[in-house]
Amino acid sequence: MEDWVRANVGYGCRKGLKPESPNQDSFSLVVVESDFAMYGVYDGHGPAGHDCSDLSLRKLCSAFLNDPDREKDPGAVLTKVFLETQEILMKQGQFDTSGTTCTIVYHDRKLDKLTIAHVGDSRSVLGKKKDDASPWESLELTTDHKPDLPKEKARIESATPPGRVVFDGYYNHRVFAQNGMYPGLNMSRALGDIIAHKEAGLTAEPDVCVIDLKAEREKYSKLILLVCTDGVWEFILNKEAIGMVQKFPDCQQAVDRLMKESWDRWMKDSDNEITDDITAMLVNL
Repeated sequence: MEDWVRANVGYGCRKGLKPESPNQDSFSLVVVESDFAMYGVYDGHGPAGHDCSDLSLRKLCSAFLNDPDREKDPGAVLTKVFLETQEILMKQGQFDTSGTTCTIVYHDRKLDKLTIAHVGDSRSVLGKKKDDASPWESLELTTDHKPDLPKEKARIESATPPGRVVFDGYYNHRVFAQNGMYPGLNMSRALGDIIAHKEAGLTAEPDVCVIDLKAEREKYSKLILLVCTDGVWEFILNKEAIGMVQKFPDCQQAVDRLMKESWDRWMKDSDNEITDDITAMLVNL
């Protein structure tokens, strides 16, 4: 099993150039030989975002892996444990203005199916290649939960109490309470962020999708999976990321290269002043 992981999985988690903040990213990797694999990334934000991402990882993974219905309906169980984790975070007393994204990919290796659940903008992408003569294709498995998406905006504005979606004048639409200029989040779903859940229409309920890898294998000879925080996706498009990592036969070398390229682009864009935390996982499926 350890040999399989070393040969087929690459991962890294690098603190960004943010002197006032610790590394707020976390990641999880659980593999049971011939049974299942579970990949997760978590991107914390706010003053206690690092604690939120770490606690969410531990509570969510433990609850999911110990649930007796995990094999029967992993999507339903993931939805349940996301919401249960949110209830736990609400009782901690330190996450009023801190939270985390979460993207989990569960691979049932006996059925050869992926179940993906996510809140926030840590993205998962499937790379596919039909044959040696064909180009790599990319399939986005998660949709970044941004407040200006019609579905997300409608949910926020119809919440009890309703929130508001406001363009910040620069790059992002942000979520605000009805009667105040807070919390100002640029995502519409997250774990933690208690005030945003109570007053601005945020939710911890994940979107869930299922991919039948058996069907994909009938059409494609090569399949790879990327699961990364937005430190990767801010300046690298899905298709470009897939094209970049497939050039390396070693998964760890490929992830290291992707993370370095992400870092370099952040530095160039910020005149060498700042980069986000960067977490990436690559799986040869």
